[in-house]
Amino acid sequence: MSGEEKLLLGLTNRGHPKLSLDGYDYRKGVPRANGDVTWRCLNKSCKAQVITDKQMKNVVLKPNSPLGVDHCHPPNTPMLDANDSTTVNLASSTPSNVCRERSSNCDSLTDGERNESLPAVSVNLNGKSCGCFSMIEKLIIEKNNLIVDNQRLRDQWNAAIDRSIVNDLRIMELTNRPMRDGSSQTVTTTHVEEREGSKSVSSETDERHLSVKDRMTEDCNKFPLGMSLEQLYLLVEENTSLMDQIILLGDELERVKRAVVHMEGLKRVFEPLGAKEHTNIRIWSDSHGRGLNRMLSKMLPTGVRCVSHVAPGAPLEVLMDGMLSKREIDSTKPDDFVVLVGGSNSFDSDVFSQDCIDGFIVKLMRVVNSYRHANLILTTIPYRYDLKESSMANVSIKRVNRVIRNIPASCPDSSISVVSLWTYYRSLHTAHGLHLNKRGKLKLVEEVFGVINGFLSTRTVSAGSQLEPQICLSGPDCLDHPVLLDKSLSLVCEETSIVGSGDFLETSTLCLGMI
Repeated sequence: MSGEEKLLLGLTNRGHPKLSLDGYDYRKGVPRANGDVTWRCLNKSCKAQVITDKQMKNVVLKPNSPLGVDHCHPPNTPMLDANDSTTVNLASSTPSNVCRERSSNCDSLTDGERNESLPAVSVNLNGKSCGCFSMIEKLIIEKNNLIVDNQRLRDQWNAAIDRSIVNDLRIMELTNRPMRDGSSQTVTTTHVEEREGSKSVSSETDERHLSVKDRMTEDCNKFPLGMSLEQLYLLVEENTSLMDQIILLGDELERVKRAVVHMEGLKRVFEPLGAKEHTNIRIWSDSHGRGLNRMLSKMLPTGVRCVSHVAPGAPLEVLMDGMLSKREIDSTKPDDFVVLVGGSNSFDSDVFSQDCIDGFIVKLMRVVNSYRHANLILTTIPYRYDLKESSMANVSIKRVNRVIRNIPASCPDSSISVVSLWTYYRSLHTAHGLHLNKRGKLKLVEEVFGVINGFLSTRTVSAGSQLEPQICLSGPDCLDHPVLLDKSLSLVCEETSIVGSGDFLETSTLCLGMI
């Protein structure tokens, strides 16, 4: 290919290399294997392309050549004459001072494209080198460096403003003077000459804040008479030391407050235990008695302490062995109440002889004789709804219950009462029929409380100690049933759980006092 053609090298709006030839614009593509450069038409629907050598000085393949693909659209710019040329002035080091001289018909870029593009460069096809592409790369690199420098200077300026604000607030704090209104002060606006153009920093920031030097000059004129800057520094150090001491004292005060609150709580819990004699209620039961102490404590007056020994799944003989221990018998006072609930697990086999029934009754009578000095409340063994009525277990339970109901009559000198669980209907038992449901336990608690109330009413402890039905308790265990409560007392109960000796799970509820 011979002759001289005009190649215009520049940049697109996005800053990519651009080539203009015969009125068409091309963007730079990928290099070829032999080092040539492929330029594709900027029109996305056009498949035309130009191939130049590696130095981008000579055209290897044009769209209108036999091997090329011609354009599918008219040219964007008029054809350039061979005598048209473009000169670039690189005397200035900034892009704002680059001088462009072009012919009237050499370029048809818009104003926005002209601001973002580099000047058109004349390239000859006769092999002469003009170094245009290296000049374009140099300008791009220089422009990027200037942008980075501009951003760095802007960050430094913002950091200086932030430090000035912090120093202003610190000075106001040290001198203990109110913040002045800066709206009436005259502030000189500082203009920063940037390399891409002259841009002024926002005057709003300058109006709000003064420099540290100016503020110090104004504040020094308002120091008290005889006070120097050294004295001010001493006062600042003293104030800092005092602030540290105040912070330490505040932490100590918070710890002391928490300790006082903790000690008051301990005093509220443990002081009544050692200061007063309480009437104790001990409930010995299998799984039927789970939760009875909590429900019963809501009905009890102040000064009555309820403790429950629960052995789930254990036969009644195990409970009676625990009751017959010397420690339990000696710790029971004459005013205390002992409640025995259970027996279903003792008769869970169809093979049950009369000797087993006799042994059960003998051990039960030992318990009765051991607690003659206290108030004993016995319950009959519940009916086993999970078994047939004709089962050996229900037959044996019926025989034992007949003996239990006759115990109070056989011991007239003792305070013994019997609560019958044998007569509880099926609706008071759970679905499987072995245990009492919540309604059944509530009925049991009401009957036990009625017996306790009868004993308490015979003793004249204090005026107004007689209990009468007044209000209804509500909760998950009470089911909004009416229960007996002293209308003149509001009870505060605290519930704890501990593990007792042996296999018993002991839960205690203590009524601490009146509100």
